Amino acid sequence: MATRGRPKGGDTRMMHVRVPVTLLDQLEVLQFVTKKNTSEVVRELLERYVLSHSALLDAVAKTRNEANRLLTKAEMEAEDRAQVESDEEAAKPENRYDSTEEWDNN
Repeated sequence: MATRGRPKGGDTRMMHVRVPVTLLDQLEVLQFVTKKNTSEVVRELLERYVLSHSALLDAVAKTRNEANRLLTKAEMEAEDRAQVESDEEAAKPENRYDSTEEWDNN
């Protein structure tokens, strides 16, 4: 006999779903035959659904990783541009000191 209550293990969250009455009637019959409660049936079905779409989930994960990598690359390019601008600003004659004495006096 199945144990009742929350599944053991990781965090869980409650989910409320509206379903057609005919589907609920069929679920009740299956629950009687399989000796599983609604939560067990729904968890099993969700696991099967996710597994059947694993290729899609993998593609989404890959796209996210590529987007994060591109963002990091864009951030690095922005930092490089900022450094070049800073170097150019420092190289302007009005921002340069010709000696340490001039530096100390300002």
